[in-house]
Formats: sequence, C-alpha cells, structure tokens
Amino acid sequence: MSTVLPKIVWFRLVLAFVLAPLVVPVGYFIFAAATGRGYGASELVGTLLNYGPYVYLFTLLLGIPTFWLLRRSGHSGLWSFALAAGLIGLLGAGLMAAIGLKVGGVLVGALAGLVAGAVFYLIAFG
Repeated sequence: MSTVLPKIVWFRLVLAFVLAPLVVPVGYFIFAAATGRGYGASELVGTLLNYGPYVYLFTLLLGIPTFWLLRRSGHSGLWSFALAAGLIGLLGAGLMAAIGLKVGGVLVGALAGLVAGAVFYLIAFG
C-alpha cells in the first residue's frame, strides 16, 4: 500500500516550527484571562516570555523527531499532527507541573498542543 506524502516546502516547514509553538503560550494566556485573572496586553508578552522557552525546548526535543516519525510512517495528516502535538503538550505541561513550575492547567497544555499541531499542519502543508 503506497501513501502519498505532501511535498516538503522547507520555508513553510521552518515557518511552521517557528510559529505553531506560539499557540501554546497564547492558549495559557486565554485560559488565564477567561478564568478572571484580569490579564491584559502586557501580560500576554509576559506569558510568551515565560512559556516560550519551554515550548520551544519541547518542540526541539520532541516535536521535530515526532514530525519525522509521522512523516516516515506515512501518517502526515492534520489529525496525526494535532494528536501528536496534543500528547507532547500533555507531557510537557504534566512534567512542568510535576517539577513544581506553575502551570495553569495540564489539560490546557494538551488542548493548546492539539491546536498547535493543527496550526503546524496548516502552515507546513496547507
């Protein structure tokens, strides 16, 4: 059984790896604002600066290898990337909570990862 894989356009792939992870800190910002913490525009920058390094670290350590594994196995569809990124988000938020870093919610990390995976797919292959 042959699988047709989307062609890699390197510029779009790099852009996807740069932009899609930013969905996670924005997700935490939206969660904090929705739970009545009175967040404004200045807190958005703080949220990006606080969560950004961790998000990019997880992208580097888990996201890039997962991309190549999914690609190699022929599972390079929207849902594959979204579910894989959701699992990475769940793992990352769970790890951050376990070592004592303040995380707004592990479920928020998983949902934000899921959305980031979908955004990644849309940028890279959309």
